[in-house]
Amino acid sequence: MPSIAGKTIDNTNSSLIFTLIMPVNTIYQVDLWGIQVEQGSVATVFVRAGGDIASETALAQRYYYRTTNTLSASAVFGSGMQQTTTLAWAYLKFSQRMRMAPTALESAGTFQFVTTAGATGTVTFGSANDDGAYIQLTGTGGTGGQGGVGRFQGTAGTSYLGFSAEI
Repeated sequence: MPSIAGKTIDNTNSSLIFTLIMPVNTIYQVDLWGIQVEQGSVATVFVRAGGDIASETALAQRYYYRTTNTLSASAVFGSGMQQTTTLAWAYLKFSQRMRMAPTALESAGTFQFVTTAGATGTVTFGSANDDGAYIQLTGTGGTGGQGGVGRFQGTAGTSYLGFSAEI
């Protein structure tokens, strides 16, 4: 990249564009780290917001949290209670307190609420606070009824739940 040393970026010339031009029909992996754009003429030392990688991850999880089943068997995401034969609620505690209650849920895979028999169904976002979320599973196949306690699990290797606390 050509040096911009000694150049002024002001209101009329206020952009820096970083472009990668690569041959077509070729797969590349590009890893970028430690990029820092600063105002002024003196560069400062790059500092992680959290001090170390673990703290940096914890800070990032305040904005987005995703739990994924990478096992070869079903994995438990939380526990809960069956409200009817087709509706169950489960609570999932986040590994890190989020910056605010998440407002979005993304999911993939097949989920079950298991009491004596598994009810497979659709996952929707119930309510949440900054510490965890209530997940609603609406489906068929359950034999339990109101008040049945069970576990909320996702299918092997493919299921995940993601929560966003972006502004």
